Amino acid sequence: MSNDMQWDPAAWKAIQDAVMGEDEQINIGKLILPHIQVTSETLTIPAERIVRGEMLTVDESGIVAIIDIAVDFALSTALVDRDKAKESSITGTVAMYGQKDLSAGRDVLIFQGYNGFAGNDFFKHKQVRVTNLPHRNHYQTEDSYIEALKRFFGPGLLGAAEEIKQIVPVEPIEVDPHDPSGNKYGENTYTAVVKAIALAIGKQHRGPWSLALPFDKFSDANSAIPATLNTPGDRIYKLIADNTKLPDSTGLDSGTVRFYGTSTLPPSKGVLVSFGGKSVELVLGMDLPEVRAQSETLDNQMIHSVRDRFGVLIRDATAIVELHFLEKKSK
Repeated sequence: MSNDMQWDPAAWKAIQDAVMGEDEQINIGKLILPHIQVTSETLTIPAERIVRGEMLTVDESGIVAIIDIAVDFALSTALVDRDKAKESSITGTVAMYGQKDLSAGRDVLIFQGYNGFAGNDFFKHKQVRVTNLPHRNHYQTEDSYIEALKRFFGPGLLGAAEEIKQIVPVEPIEVDPHDPSGNKYGENTYTAVVKAIALAIGKQHRGPWSLALPFDKFSDANSAIPATLNTPGDRIYKLIADNTKLPDSTGLDSGTVRFYGTSTLPPSKGVLVSFGGKSVELVLGMDLPEVRAQSETLDNQMIHSVRDRFGVLIRDATAIVELHFLEKKSK
């Protein structure tokens, strides 16, 4: 934690605690993946990609970048002085808002990799900054720079599944002609999860399982089937529940059912992950997200930022299956 503006230690700790509490509530990536810790100086780690052939081998050529992201916010010196005098707590409140954007931006990159960076408004509008991007002037052409960015961000969970065509389509049972987000998928979502698990099992993965869906698809899965009190989600929860915890990793409690809805997935895509055998792990590049007090501007604004560092280690992409929710019924 950086405190360059000489905050009272107790007040600064309260700000940091508020940010950590917010992150714990909304961080889907940490909820669906086991995570490992590296030092704050680590820039890359070996990709350790598993190669299947006559015998299992490890591709030692690849690396995974640790991505450094930040959300900046400014407060007037008058507001900061009020906080320092313990007359208000606005810095902590604004920091929590910054953490909401930071956590969402991190989840976008976990799920979508480079495509999330290139297409999501958080990054297009620079609400979330990536502070350690490859330098554009190191590359002669725009195409070579884009390729460098793709290597830096990686494919994300969805891109990894798409590269090996592990995609299960989900057909709607009821189509909203005006808004695809109003489509109903009902029991078809459960059937698709069964197919996704079967596909992963066919590649020698046995769970434990994590499942994340776009929030409207998650809500639909947890809506009662007509004329019953049952939901497709009831069966999904039972299907992916387990009582195991990976050795030598942290972040997933024993007995948790890892089934979540999120706005950080594309509207038509969900993802199932088998993380047993350390096939996929979230790499944490700092102990916890942190708030930094950075500088004072000429117009008496105090600049702060909320920061985090992370990477996605995909040793075996066959442990990941995409669920693709179709807009229309097949004919």
